[in-house]
Amino acid sequence: MKIGIISDTHFGYKRFEDDSYAQGKEAILKAAAESDIILMAGDIFDERNPSLDTLQNVFKIFRELATIRQEGSCVTDVLLTPMAAIHGTHERRGKEEANPIQLLQTLGYLVNVHNRTAIFEAWGEKVAVSGMGGVPEDAAGKLLNALDCKPVEGAFNIFMFHQTVEELLPFGDVMSAEELPKGYGLYVCGHLHKSMHVPQYSLLIPGSTVITQLKKEEAGQKGYYIYDTKGTGEKKFEFRKIDSRPFAFQELNFSNATAEQARQRAAEEITRLSADKDGKPYAKKPIIKLVLSGTLASGHEKAGIGIRSADWDEALLFVDNNLTTEALMVKIDKIRELRGRHKNVKELCTEILKEHLGKTQINVDLLFNVLSEEGGAEAAMAYVQEYISNENANSGSPSATSAASQP
Repeated sequence: MKIGIISDTHFGYKRFEDDSYAQGKEAILKAAAESDIILMAGDIFDERNPSLDTLQNVFKIFRELATIRQEGSCVTDVLLTPMAAIHGTHERRGKEEANPIQLLQTLGYLVNVHNRTAIFEAWGEKVAVSGMGGVPEDAAGKLLNALDCKPVEGAFNIFMFHQTVEELLPFGDVMSAEELPKGYGLYVCGHLHKSMHVPQYSLLIPGSTVITQLKKEEAGQKGYYIYDTKGTGEKKFEFRKIDSRPFAFQELNFSNATAEQARQRAAEEITRLSADKDGKPYAKKPIIKLVLSGTLASGHEKAGIGIRSADWDEALLFVDNNLTTEALMVKIDKIRELRGRHKNVKELCTEILKEHLGKTQINVDLLFNVLSEEGGAEAAMAYVQEYISNENANSGSPSATSAASQP
């Protein structure tokens, strides 16, 4: 039996809403044309409460899918549906609240296999699909052990889930692939947006069909998998590409550069990434994420670089400008050094205040307490100005008094 495997279509994703519909639709309809059943591993929708416009657009896709399946499918599964799905983290709602995947099941477009098993039959084969929808990361391991669904004897068993996996993306308290329930011939994971095959765990991750996170991991090709239960070796599954918008993630690091040098280099990279490897413009405007880091020379501010999304017609540009000046880096390093010598924030701040106030007799402890209170900046300024005025009065220095009155 041939199985289409899709995940993370994120229908209704606002930043690239048209892409979410076009690319998700292409994946679903093309997978349907060459497979007997379809699996969707969560985050079909981008929101737990999709708008009416989003629902209407998705219903149209599933109605078209139903027409294709009625004409070409030989599936005779006992649940009378060609698709099995689970909810993702974007669709998860309260225990007593219906989520969008349950709505699609009510309308007859799919069967929800969260903590249950659906059996599909075709070509004399049985495929049993079980699953666990997206749950809080720190609860995934415990909930996996509490599932009621089990492998079905005499069937090819698939387990579908929507979580971060520790072996692939170490990220706090997340589940391990070792915690997956035993007895399944294939595991399908949603949530991760980069497609991959992890053979040691019999794991397929189709990835997302649309760019959402603007991370380096999303720079690969978008698409879906076709899995053949009768296939062998490399022919057992194939990744099918869809016509997705190109995405490039580029990091640029600078050291003591001028604003003009940083601007010019960034502009050159944007121009290069706006075309294919042969220098030809893409059919669709590419998405470019540019991350600028490092230092600018003293006297140059990062605002002077002038790289803005609105200035580039060739691409959809997103810039993270993390540049700083050498002088600021020296200050940050000094604070880090001070922080290492002190047990608490008060000790650290007190030493910094003493350093900046020099040899004055200002009560630093009192000043710190004033700064710690609500509206403390104004009160602290008033305290310092009062101290300076008193000092000037005692020394008889009118020029100093005049200087103290300046903001």
